Amino acid sequence: MVVSVLVVAGVEGVAVNISEYMLSDHFRLRELVPRLPYGNLTTTLTQLEVIRHNLGGKPIMVHSGYRSPEHNREVNGARTSQHLYGLAVDISVKGKTSFWLAGKLKAMQDDGLLIPGGLGTYQRHVHIDFRGKIVRWSG
Repeated sequence: MVVSVLVVAGVEGVAVNISEYMLSDHFRLRELVPRLPYGNLTTTLTQLEVIRHNLGGKPIMVHSGYRSPEHNREVNGARTSQHLYGLAVDISVKGKTSFWLAGKLKAMQDDGLLIPGGLGTYQRHVHIDFRGKIVRWSG
């Protein structure tokens, strides 16, 4: 596994080249699952660390991350969902409403702490993605 230290928006953490993750003594993740958007997943993980740091270390529950096209169809995801590219997560914070979390995420976007992207507020979770432009909605 390739590991390096990274500092993003004042958050120090560990960056992992996910594709090089060793599943066993002899096989890497990319050998068994070669078509995942590994670079995008690394971006999303980095953004999740920034979010957690800016929420004071509160644990984040991820309800949905990368979706294969088949899984995206099963959950009635949007045809052009950022989940398909590994650039989206549906998240919540225990004990906090989705409206509270969406407000915090909007402030982080507005302050330039996060890569611009989509922010969708739902009853039980918030969708956030890192598509490169601000888009907001509620579901």
